[in-house]
Amino acid sequence: TPPDQTLLTRLGFRAAGPQMIRVDMAERIAARAHEARAGKVTAAVDPAFVTSLGLLPETVAKLMREIGFHPTEEVAGWVWRGRERRRRPRRAPQSDSHAFAALAALKR
Repeated sequence: TPPDQTLLTRLGFRAAGPQMIRVDMAERIAARAHEARAGKVTAAVDPAFVTSLGLLPETVAKLMREIGFHPTEEVAGWVWRGRERRRRPRRAPQSDSHAFAALAALKR
């Protein structure tokens, strides 16, 4: 990691392991990983793309962990371990015996 991280941060880079990566490139890697999670592409990480960026395997691993993926022995190499969306529980039907039932009836 370069000594003057503040300048690079202002220029749109962020630390990811031993290297700095442009935020837009990190976003492209993250988008690809989530496309793989959705079944749109086969591999979570495009080896040609990360090689063209000059990223070390440690950098890719750090970035993938930061976006919620963990290494696996499968061919794809990474599996999603982040939080799934929470669904709100459905409300139970209101009974007519609570304190504001009469007010609710007037409002309808």
